[in-house]
Amino acid sequence: MPNRSLHLAFILLALSLVAGQRARARVELVTIPARESVRIYLGTPPAALVQEERVIPLDKGRNKITFSWQKAGVDGGSLELVPVTNADDVSVLGIGFPPGSSNSVVWEVDSTVEAGVRFRVTYALNGLRWQPEYTAITDANEQSLVFTASAVITNESGEKFKDSRVQLGVGQPMDKSFDLNETLKVQYLSIPALKVKKAYTWEKGKFGDAVAQHFVVVNNTASGIGREVLYAGKVRLFKRDAQGELAFIGEDVLPFLPINEEAKLYIGNARDIKVERKQLRADQVNIRRDNSDNIVVYDLDEEFKIELENHKDEAVQVKLIEHIADYWEMQAQSQEYENTDSRTIEFLVDLKPQEKKTVTYRVKRINLETKRR
Repeated sequence: MPNRSLHLAFILLALSLVAGQRARARVELVTIPARESVRIYLGTPPAALVQEERVIPLDKGRNKITFSWQKAGVDGGSLELVPVTNADDVSVLGIGFPPGSSNSVVWEVDSTVEAGVRFRVTYALNGLRWQPEYTAITDANEQSLVFTASAVITNESGEKFKDSRVQLGVGQPMDKSFDLNETLKVQYLSIPALKVKKAYTWEKGKFGDAVAQHFVVVNNTASGIGREVLYAGKVRLFKRDAQGELAFIGEDVLPFLPINEEAKLYIGNARDIKVERKQLRADQVNIRRDNSDNIVVYDLDEEFKIELENHKDEAVQVKLIEHIADYWEMQAQSQEYENTDSRTIEFLVDLKPQEKKTVTYRVKRINLETKRR
């Protein structure tokens, strides 16, 4: 028997009786049936599902078929055997696990004919995995991206596959071979002009208190995608200058992106948009004391001023994100805001080229307790 890390050992045990004759002797195959075809499904990373077809000679009556593996990462609980031909003549009655064996199973198969039957064997395979990686190249105008997606496929399953039909969770099927411990990188998506918009965000304590720049990617047909989900993966970002030279501008992680959803890719801080935040007041009001005249509970009246400067020659919109602890009530604000949760507000500030603006707000934090030493 050939020395293979993953193999099928087919032992046919004829249980049917011929009238007037003794039961047939056990027939053991000398050679292992070769794989007729292999399909590998690489769905949600890093899962892998293998389907292979083999022609197995069956005796009429009951047969036992043993599937065993040595070093391969087969998930025994996922194994399934289905007849592709002679489906009306063949029934898979059940599957068993031999005592003391962790790398084999036995199927009991009933056949009304003596014939070579094509079977499909399906199983999950550990160690054969994939991960998407993305490359995004923007031009000097930063309005679109040359966007490509590649699958990095690593085979550490203990088994090699030749001329396999590979289907990722996205993209079109491809024909590939995988040797032991081999890693391949295969491009499965290319968009020459993925439309994006730039977003500017300021949030105290993040991005070094600078204004962060992001590309906003929308997974829809208007942007140039919109046909299937994008799985989470690293994105390397480049910018092509007026002379056509490429410069690396950073990398980020694209989250899982369903159709019609959007994600942001961080591309560094804006040097020509400035934000400065100042606290104008922090007064204790509505003070409550104990019998010893110690302050126990109070409200805090706070006022903030945020100054923005746009030194660009184009209009921008900056999102200001402010976090307010505890229970609070807004007392006054210079422009409308949105509550994104109970402790977060956002101002959207439109700035013309070379324009300066100031945003102010006054808030009262309620029922703060004095910290006792």
